[in-house]
Formats: sequence, C-alpha cells, structure tokens
Amino acid sequence: MKKLLKNHLGALIAWVLILVISLVALPNVESLTRAHSEISLPSNVESEAAKLIKNEWGSKKKNTYEVAVVFNKKSGKLTETDQGNIEASIDRLTSNQKKYGIKDYLAPQDNIATKKLLKSKDGTTWVMQMNIAKSHGTISQVNDEINKAVKTSGVRTYVTGADVLNNDFTSSIREGIKKTELITVVFIFIVLIIVFRSPVVPLVSLLTVGVSFLVSFSIVTNLVNQVNFPFSNFTQVFMVIVLFGIGTDYNILLYNHFKEDLGNGLGVAEATKDSIKKAGRTILYSGSSILIGFSALGLANFSVYRSASGVAVGVLVLLIVLLTLNPFFMATLGKKMFWPSKEFAGENPSKMWHGISSATLKRPVVFLAAVAVVVAPFFVTYSNVLNYDDTAEISDSVPSKQGLNLVQKHFSEGMAMPSYLYIKSDHTLDNEKDLKLIDELTRKLRNSEGVDKVMSATEPYNEKIKLLYVKKQLKSVTDGTAKLEKGVGKLTKGSEQVTSGAKKLANGADQLDEGTGTLSDGAKDLYTGTVKLYNGSIALYDGAGTLFNGTKTLSVGADALYSGTRKLSSGANTLSAGTQKLKSGTSSLASGSQTLANGTGSLATGAQTLRDGAGTLKNGTASLYTGAGTLKNGTASLYTGTGTLKNGTSQLLTGSTTLKNGTSDLATGANSLYTGTQTLTNGAKDLTANMNTLVAGLDQLKSQLSENASSLNADQLDQLSSGLTDLNNGLQSLNSKVSQISVPNIDTSKISSLVSGLRNLQGQVSSLESGLTTAGGGLTTASGAAGSLASSISKVSDPTLKKELQKELETLNSGLSSTKSGLTTAGTAATNMKSAASGIQSAAGSLGSSTSAASTANLSTEVQQLQAAVSQLASGSNTLNTQAASGINSLKSGLSKIGQMQSAVDALATGAHKLYTGSNSIYSGLSKGMAGALALSQGANKLNSGAASLYNGISQVNTGANSLYTGVGQVNSGAASLYTGAGKLNTGAASLYSGTGSLVSGANQVNSGASAVASGASQVNSGAGQVNSGAGQLATGLASGVSGAAQLANGASRLTSGAGQLQSGASQLQNGLAQGVNGSSQLAEGADKLQSGTSQLSSGASKLAEKTPAITSGLTAVNNGLVSAGSYLNGLRKSKASDTFYVPSYVLKHNADLQKSLKVFLSPDKKSAMIIIILDSNPSSESAAEHSQALSAMARKSLKGTDLGKAEVEMGGQSSTIEDTKNTASGDFTRTMAIMLIGVGIALILVTRSLLQPIYILGTLLLAYISSLSITRWVVSGVMGRSTLAWNVPFFTFIMLIALGVDYSIFVMMRYRDSDPHALPSARILKACTAIGTVVISAVVILGGTFAALIPSGVPTLIEVAIGVIIGLAILVFLMPINLSASTKLTYEGFPWPKWAGRKKGLSLGKKS
Repeated sequence: MKKLLKNHLGALIAWVLILVISLVALPNVESLTRAHSEISLPSNVESEAAKLIKNEWGSKKKNTYEVAVVFNKKSGKLTETDQGNIEASIDRLTSNQKKYGIKDYLAPQDNIATKKLLKSKDGTTWVMQMNIAKSHGTISQVNDEINKAVKTSGVRTYVTGADVLNNDFTSSIREGIKKTELITVVFIFIVLIIVFRSPVVPLVSLLTVGVSFLVSFSIVTNLVNQVNFPFSNFTQVFMVIVLFGIGTDYNILLYNHFKEDLGNGLGVAEATKDSIKKAGRTILYSGSSILIGFSALGLANFSVYRSASGVAVGVLVLLIVLLTLNPFFMATLGKKMFWPSKEFAGENPSKMWHGISSATLKRPVVFLAAVAVVVAPFFVTYSNVLNYDDTAEISDSVPSKQGLNLVQKHFSEGMAMPSYLYIKSDHTLDNEKDLKLIDELTRKLRNSEGVDKVMSATEPYNEKIKLLYVKKQLKSVTDGTAKLEKGVGKLTKGSEQVTSGAKKLANGADQLDEGTGTLSDGAKDLYTGTVKLYNGSIALYDGAGTLFNGTKTLSVGADALYSGTRKLSSGANTLSAGTQKLKSGTSSLASGSQTLANGTGSLATGAQTLRDGAGTLKNGTASLYTGAGTLKNGTASLYTGTGTLKNGTSQLLTGSTTLKNGTSDLATGANSLYTGTQTLTNGAKDLTANMNTLVAGLDQLKSQLSENASSLNADQLDQLSSGLTDLNNGLQSLNSKVSQISVPNIDTSKISSLVSGLRNLQGQVSSLESGLTTAGGGLTTASGAAGSLASSISKVSDPTLKKELQKELETLNSGLSSTKSGLTTAGTAATNMKSAASGIQSAAGSLGSSTSAASTANLSTEVQQLQAAVSQLASGSNTLNTQAASGINSLKSGLSKIGQMQSAVDALATGAHKLYTGSNSIYSGLSKGMAGALALSQGANKLNSGAASLYNGISQVNTGANSLYTGVGQVNSGAASLYTGAGKLNTGAASLYSGTGSLVSGANQVNSGASAVASGASQVNSGAGQVNSGAGQLATGLASGVSGAAQLANGASRLTSGAGQLQSGASQLQNGLAQGVNGSSQLAEGADKLQSGTSQLSSGASKLAEKTPAITSGLTAVNNGLVSAGSYLNGLRKSKASDTFYVPSYVLKHNADLQKSLKVFLSPDKKSAMIIIILDSNPSSESAAEHSQALSAMARKSLKGTDLGKAEVEMGGQSSTIEDTKNTASGDFTRTMAIMLIGVGIALILVTRSLLQPIYILGTLLLAYISSLSITRWVVSGVMGRSTLAWNVPFFTFIMLIALGVDYSIFVMMRYRDSDPHALPSARILKACTAIGTVVISAVVILGGTFAALIPSGVPTLIEVAIGVIIGLAILVFLMPINLSASTKLTYEGFPWPKWAGRKKGLSLGKKS
C-alpha cells in the first residue's frame, strides 16, 4: 500500500474518475458550436440596434433566417419549360409554408415589379427570397429541407443567404478541426520519438496532455451551457493547439530533467521528486504567465476575443494534470519510461544558441543594430488593412457560395445580402406627412453613390406607386374638370330652356286650374265605377281558377293522347315489319316442311338399310365367337407345352455335367427350336397388331355409341313431343283470341291475352328448337363415331370378318344420314314458326297499344287478315302435332335398340382388350424364348470349348423357358377372355338386328308427319302475306294520328298556360281594383287640393319665368371659370412640380397596393419603417461596409428638423455588421493587447524579479509579431492570392506568439536564475541559452508542426494563423538568444565603449541578480 501511495496511484484513480465524468457530462459540441458561431457584438453598435428593431417587427421578421433560393440555367437562357418547372418548385414552397416554416417570401412571379427585381436581365437566373422561422429547426436542417424541396428539372438550384453562408463557414471550421487533431497527435508522437528515442515517452506525454484537453474542454462547454461562458468557432481549435503545444513543451522539460537525475545516479523516487520540484517550478511559472495572459482576454468586449479565455481553463487543468499525473508514470516506469534508450545524460547543449549567444555577447550593439536593420522593412511595410468578408473563408465548391457568386454575377453584387435601414419613431408612420418623408429619403438613398436599388413603403419594388404622386392625381382632376365643363354647358342650355318652359308653365297653370274642377267631378264618378268593377273582378278570378284547372286536366289528357298515338304508330310500324318477317318465315316454313317430308322418307329407307347391316353384323359376330373358341383351345395346348419346356430346362440345368457326350445332338435340336420359336414369334406379332386395331375400333365405337345415347335420349324426345303439344295448344288459343277481335270496338284485354299467349308459344317453339338441335348434335356425333369405326374395321386382317363388319357399317351410316336430314328439316320449320309467332306477337302488341287512340277506322281490314292467318297457322299446327307424335314414338323405339347395341359393343370391347393383352404377352414370351433358343444353339456349338460356357448358356435357356411359360399362361388367359367377349358380341349383334326393325317403322311414321307439316306451312305463308299488307295500312293511318295528337297536346299546353295567365291577371286585376277604389277616393280628395295648388302654381310659374335669366348668366360665368381652371391644372400636371408626393386619405385607407406595401415595410404597430438598400458592390467588402453606415448617417441628417428628426435610425444587414465588427475588433484589439501585455508583464516581473527583463522579453515578442505579420501577408498574397489577411489573424497570431514566446523566455530566465549566482551575467546567460536552446528548438519544432496541421483544414483564417505563428516562432528562435544575451550584457555589465573612446568600464544599466 505504501508503495502504491508512493507511486501516486491515488492521482491516477482520481484523474480516471474525473475523465470519465467529463466525457459523460460533455454536451453536444456540434450544436453548441453552431449556437455560438455568430459573432456577438456589443448592444450599442448600430447593427445590433437594428437587430433589436427587427425583432420587434413581428412573427414575419423576428427570429427568422434570411434565405435566398437561386435558380440558374448553366448554358443559355431559361426556356418556357424551365420557367414552368421553376414556378412549380416555388409553388411547392408557397403552398406549404407551414411545412417549411416560411414566415414571409418574395417570389419573381408575384407581379411585374418583382419580375424586374428578381429575374436577371440576361434571362438565365431567378431568385426567391424567404424568411424562415428559427423555431422550425437548425439552419442546417432548414438548408437540407429547402434544398430537397427546390430541386428543379433542367436548372441548377442553390440555397444561400447570410445565415446559410455562416453555417457553412462553421462547418468548414469543424471539419478543419477534425483534420488538425489527428495530424497534431501523429506529428507530436513522431517528434517525441526522435527527441527521446523511445516510444514510451510520446505515449505518456500524449496521454497526459489528452486527459488535460478532454477534461478542460468538458469544463468549458459545460460553463458555456450553464453560465454563457465565452465561446466561438475558434475556441476548440486553439485549445487543441495551445494545450498540445505547450503541454508537450512542458513534458519535454520535465522528462529531460527526470532523465538527467536518473543519469546522475538518483533513485526513481528521488529523481521524480527532484524533477517535480525544479522543472515543475519552471513549468508552474511559465504556465502561470500564460494563464494570466489568456485570463486577461476575459476582460475584452469583443465576443471572439473573449472566447479565447477558454484556453486559460485548459492551461490551468494542464498544469494540474502534468504536476500530479506525470509523477505516477515517472515513479512507476522509472528508466523503462525511456526504453530502449540506455543513455541518461540529460539535456544536450544547443550549439546554435551557444554560437548566437556567444557572438552577441562579444558585440551586443552590432547584433542589436543588425536586428534593427533586418526588422525595419517589416515595420515599414506593415499594413493594418484586413479582410472582413467571412464568405471568402468558404470554398467556391460549397453550394451556398456558388449561389452567392451567381447572384453577384447576374444581378448586382449586393442582391444576395441587402442592407436594411430601420426608422423607429414614437408615433405611427402610416400618415401622409411621414410617408412623404420616407419617400423623399428613399429618393435620396437611390441617388447616392454605390446604391443599386432602394425599396420602401412608398416604392416597394424600386418603383413608385403612381397614385401617391400629384401628377397621377392631377390627371384624375383634369379629367373631372373636363367632364364638369361639359356638364355646366348642358346646364346653361337647360337654364335657357327652363326660362322658356317657365313661361309656358304659367300659361298652362291657368288652364290646369280650370281643368281641376272638372277633374274633381270626374274623380267622384270614377270612385263609383271602380267599386263596381272590383266586385266584377272577384267573379272573374273565381271563373279563371275553374278554367285553369280544366285546362290543366285537358293538357294532361292531350299529352297522354299524343304519347299513346306515338306508341301506337311505333307499334304499327313494328307490326308491319313483323308481318313482313312472318310472311318470309312462313314461306321458309313451307319450303322446310317439304324438305322435312323428303328427309323422313330417306330416314325410313336408311332405317331399313340399318336393319340389313345389323343382320350381317349378327352373322359376323357368330363366326368371331367360333374362332375365339378355337384360339382358346390352341393357347391351352401351347401353355401345356411351355410347362413341359420349363421342366425340361430345369432338368437340363441339373444334368449339365452329363451333357458333354450329347453336345452335337443338342446343337441340332437347339437350332430347330430357334427356327420354330422365330416362326411362332412372327405369328404372335401379327396377332397382336390385328388385336390392337380391333380394340381401338371397338373402343371408339363404344365411346361414340355412349355419346349418341347421352345426346339423343328418350327424355329429350319426350320434351320434343311435349313442346309440339304446347305449341299446338298455344296456336289454338291464339286463333280463338284473334277471332274475337272486332274493329272499332277492340277489347284491349283480349289483345293483351293474345300477346301473352304468343309469348308462351314463342317459348315452346324455342324448346322445340333446342330439342331438335340436341338431337341433331347427337346424330352428328354418331356419324363421326361411325367414320372412326370404319377406319378401325379397315385395319382388321381377317378378310371375312372385315367384309361382314363393313357391310353392317354401311347400313348403319345410311340410317344415320336419313335421320339427320329429317331432324334438320324439322329444325328449320321450328325456326320459321318461331319467327312467325314473334311477328304476330309484335303486331298484336302494337295493335293493343293503338287502341288508345280515337282514330281506329282503318284497322278492320288488317284485323280480318290477321284472324285468317292465325287460323291457318292453328290448322297447320294440329297436323304437325299429330304426325310428329307418331315419328317421335318410332324414334324412341329405335333409341332402345341403340342402347342394346351399346351393351353388346361394350362386351365385345372388353373381350378384345383381354385378347390383345394375352397376344401381347405371347409375343413378349416368344421373343424371350427365341433369345433363349438362340443362346441354346450357340451354347451347344461352343460346348466343346469349356464346361463353364456351357453352364452359363443352360442358365440363360432356363430363364427364357420360365419367361415363355409365364407369357403363354397370359396368352391362354387372354384367349379365354376373348372367347367370352365374342359370345357377348354375338348376343349384342342379335339385339341390334331386332332393334333396327323398330327404327324402320318409326322412320316411316316421321315421313308421314313431315308431309302434313309441309301442307300446313303453305297455308301459314299465305296468311302471313295478308297480315303484312294490313300492318302496312295500319302504320300509314297511325302516322297521321300522331301528327294530330301532337297538335292537340301543343294546343292544350298553350290553353293551360293562357288560363294560368288569365287567373294570375284576374288576381292582379282584383288587387289593382282594390287599390283603385282607394286611389279613386284619394283622387277625389286630391282633386280638390289640386285645384287649390294650381292657383299657387300659376303664381309661382310667373315668378320663375322672371328669375331664370339670372341663373343662366351665372352658369355661363361658372363655365368660363372651369375652362380656366382646367387649363391651369393641365399645365401643372405636365410640369416637374407635379412630381410631388401626396397621399389622399381615401388612398391611404383603401388602395390595395399601398396597404400591401405598408404591411411589409412598416412594423405591426406602424411605429417603425424599413428601407431595403441593395448596393452595387460586394456587401462584405470594406468599402461597402463603410458606405452602409455613411448612408445611415445621411438618413439621420436628412430627417433632422422634421417630424422624424428624433426617430432612431439604424442600419442593419451584412455590410453594417462588418463595419461594426471592424470597429469593435480593431478598437478592442488594442485594448486587449494592452491588457494581455500588462498581465504577462506582471507575471514576468514576479518570475524574473526584474523590471527590465520583462520589457526586453515583451519587446522581443512584439518584434517577432510585427515581422511575422508582414511576412505572412507577403506569403499569403503570393501563394494564396489574397491581398489582405483575415480580420482575426492578427489577434490570434498575437496571443499565440506572446503565450509561447513568454513560455520559452521563462525557460531561459529560470535556467539563468538557477545557474551560479557568482558568475558574470554574460556567462550565466550564455550557459542558460546553451542548455535550454535544445528544449526551445524542440518546442518550436513541435509547435510549428502542430500549427502546420491547420493548413490541411482548408480554412483560410486557420491557414493564415498557422503561417503567422510558424514564421513568428522561427523568428523567435533567432531573436531570443540575440536580444536576451545583448540586453543582459548591456544591462548588468555596461555598454562596451570602443577603445578609442578612452572609457575603461562600461556603463551599467541594471543590478546583477
């Protein structure tokens, strides 16, 4: 435990815990950096004051990002398609303002003014401006979201604006820091390996410094979150650079001292303690000086300068970590810390610093003069002109920068980042006087140098609102005066006419007075008459109501009559067409029935032929049966023989050992056996082929008979018979109903019944048609089966059997052909009958509808013709029904015979299948037997060659014999089956022969019925012609009826309308007469009053006639005055004086353009106004920055002495912000520099215990700073092409060089103090420079490499700072040994006078320390 405590294990545990807590507590660095990326200026500067006014503007301006979207065509102008696509993209944003957080926007297609403002003159670029709420998301999220939303086909799109550019600048710094951190660590690791020649020391050093950075950075970021500690884009990068730089320097100093103590023989614990005591003191002094210097930055006013105070926190943590954690590694590792090096000599002397210091001490004045000469050009060429354009820090490859460049190229340079002039008053500005002042200021600003466009409340799109100027208003006035002149002229002429009329009025008034007496009497008579007339109007109204109701009923009836006659006419036309079809159908029926009669005759003949063929089939099957018996007996004998053969081969196999003597006889017998087997095999092969053909034919016959039986069965014939009966009944009913029709008294109920019966008749005919079609299909299938059977019979090899089968087949085909012909004829007749019935139904239906008309006189003849036709159709149906019944019964009898024939064929097919199987098995067995016989023959011939071959041959023969035995057994079984099947076929043929007799009888009956149908069809055809003629006449008559009904309906409609108007007029007459009664009463009273008034009128008219000439004279004078005023106003309108601002109260309150403009350019409370100024130069340039606030000063001066003289006038925007940044940064830099130098100076006084040495040290550092800035500007100009340095480069370069320079100076001075106090100051400083030079040079190399890691970041500011610090460190490497050596020599040993001056002692400027 003691050893662990001695090795500082507690410090390790403590720092591990602190590190873990720091990492856990570390906030989101990226969001923190973005939140503090914007430069914070003091609240009293102009741009910040402008922001305060802007934030009071309302939701559309307060806390919003200013974003611009740029649409650009890379080559050529934007086409109409491109413009349409851009407008679609803009609409996508404006129609979803809530989705994208848009508070306000200005689009190029809003109006003509925005078109001029936001569309480039070269036609290649459009710009849309937006204000997006910061609450919608971070600027990165807004940028990504808008970028996706505005992607437009055919054009390039960019999102830019001050906020977007600032965000991209922050992102570039973040990326640069990531590169810097890695490069810094790798570089320091390599340098430390070179310095200490050990991999362990670099790891320990990086570990301790890394812990310092992580812990301190966590502390700083949490302070930022909790107490708003100063923070900026550059805080993290400089904490990394400073901590890794000086931390490594301190570690080198500490580890060198530890190594030296180990080399001097001290133990690990003692060496650790001594190193911490001596080197740690130097580290503490040096770190404290840097800590004081960076802490002093917290007193700066400028936020960027204050943000560097975070480095002070890092230095404090670094000192604590190095002095507490390093002892653990030193005490634990000991000499292993420097593995594999075994040399512990301590610090190596610096030859370079020894040489410089030694030479300087000999000639201090000369070296100081040389330094002055070298440094002088840098002081002379030093320039404080800096670049405040942060957009220059962003690469041109970044989209937001590309968008900015496009706007500056195709519009004015200031278009992307306008300036905003705010005027804040203590009263509302939406009045004529204040708006006039704003308008005058707008004009002055536009006429100022460096200004491209100005927009304000009175000129919202850089153009005037013309209605706000006197010139436009005078035009309205002069137009009005011209009209007034014309009006007064008309009044003058009217006055003259009034004078004339007044005289006439006086005369008329006298006459009126006389007439009023007569009027009074007449008014009384009028009252009496109107009372009577009112009573009569009541009776008229009642009658008109009755008339109106009647005409409405008449109109409805007339409409129904018209509709009915139209339907009747349509039905008559249909009847005519139907009777035409009926006539055609009955003609076809007559022809078809005759064909049916001929077909049934052929059917009868065919049935007889079928009977003859069935007899022949019967005889053939008997022969087949006899042959099958013989085959059965033969196969039985063959089976017995193969059994014997099987037994013999078995005995042959057993006695194979005794076969040698009889091989000759066996070979002869084997050859004979092979020949016989071959003959038998060929016979079996022929038998199998013939049986295969027979089986296929029987299967096909079986299938076709089955199909015939299913398609033409007794149920279908019953259905056909039932259909014919229903058809006949329907025609009889139709005839009965038609015969009852009389004209003109047609009973519509009977016609409806007739139509219903015809519908039933149609259905029955359809059923008949279906049955005949089915029967025809079955016969067609049977004919096809007979054809296939003929093909099968042709393949039968037995000529006798083949001839008998063919004969029976011919008879069957003949009968089937006759049957099919008869069925076809019957089907045609049924179709014609259906068509005729349809025509009759249509005609009857039309006839039924036509009875609703009054005109039926022409129907009598047509109805009589219809009755005759239907009567003939009914008579023919009776004959067809009787004859068809007989034919159907015969056909049913024949179908039963077909079923018997099907059974016989089934049995024959079954036997044939079995016979085929047996014959095939015989063939297979004989084939194998033949192979065995051949093997036997060959085995016998080769028997003499060896017993082994003989044994194998006998085995094969035995196998073949077994197969032969099995095959013959199958043949025997098949022969038995064939025999049984042949018996069944014989029985079936006999049944078929018996059934054909019935078929012949039925065919004869069908033939008789078909003849009767033919006769009836001729009569139906004749009747149909008469019906057709009558239907034509009916259609002609109804056409006239339709015309008359239409006229009747039209007249009834007009009558109804007139009656309605009459009723309405009667009502109005009644109301009017009621009023007339009252009016006539009042007229009587008024007539009395009129008589009194006419006397007064007569007197007044006389006076009017006297006065009107004076009125006419006055109007003439007014007209002359208007002419003069119009002339003056027109002249005023054309003069420059008319270009004066004036807002009438009506325009101020109601003009739409002005109201829209006021909403944009005035604050919601109307007390603040905004003027947008677009400069013609880069808004980020120094000239634009100066000019922007010069414009605000000019605005204040212009408003002085007016109602807005006390208003607050502030300039906002990028240019004003840059000017304030410049003034704040430059003013605070001097102050901050002084604060830091004082703080560091005090620290140096405490460390060096001298007043002069701090001055020498700080002077040396200032020389290095000024020189490095001048050289850096040359390098940046030549290499990077930038004429000026970034505005924050001097500050960062200064604090880095001061901090690091003080660090190195303290290293030297502490070694100076630790040297022999009795030695001369020059000797002590020489020794200090020689000893510490290596440490300083190593530190400079490490710091230079660390800052060089900033160069790959790609951020110009960081690159320039890196170059400035590296050059400054390089200068310090040479200046420090010169200046410190010379100042020490001159201060403590006096001025070395030349020998010729006669002085023996130097002039001392200080006291030895």
